Amino acid sequence: MKKSLIPILFAAMLFLSGCNLNLSNLDVQKLNNAAAEYMKAGEFDKAASRLEAITELNPDLPETYYNLGIAYYQMEEYDKAVRAFSDAIIRKPIMADAYYSRAIAHEDLAYSILDGNGKDENYKPTEEDSNLATEYLQNAKADFENYLKCKKDADDTQEVMEKISQIEQKLNGDTQEAE
Repeated sequence: MKKSLIPILFAAMLFLSGCNLNLSNLDVQKLNNAAAEYMKAGEFDKAASRLEAITELNPDLPETYYNLGIAYYQMEEYDKAVRAFSDAIIRKPIMADAYYSRAIAHEDLAYSILDGNGKDENYKPTEEDSNLATEYLQNAKADFENYLKCKKDADDTQEVMEKISQIEQKLNGDTQEAE
């Protein structure tokens, strides 16, 4: 699932990285250019470092937090990605791509818990783990719904509706199993 989303998220990151190029602050512009180059080269840790520096210089740019979320996501640091996407949404509540990306990160967090992070094929999540995974799936569902609210004529509306339906089925299946 992640493999098919990576090009979409990366393309969105490249689009948004251009939004910061007109900043008057030369230091921020240089850091952003360096971050974009690192992202293109697949050096997401270096990109994240530059983007973190930008947030310190100018904490008001939602696109920087979005790009930081993409870098964290690529490094499979999903908790950090969720926080960065959340920071983007706080600064720009109608940022559809941040909702979509945060939904994907929430899904990945949930499924990594349910799969035991690949530790053991006989892994069975604890009740606490199952509850946390359920919370992440509920958050993913809400984020997909917010994405559709922000982007009413989205080309991928049907695909997102299917994702919401799959999450609902998973949530209902887990609820029924627990009873």
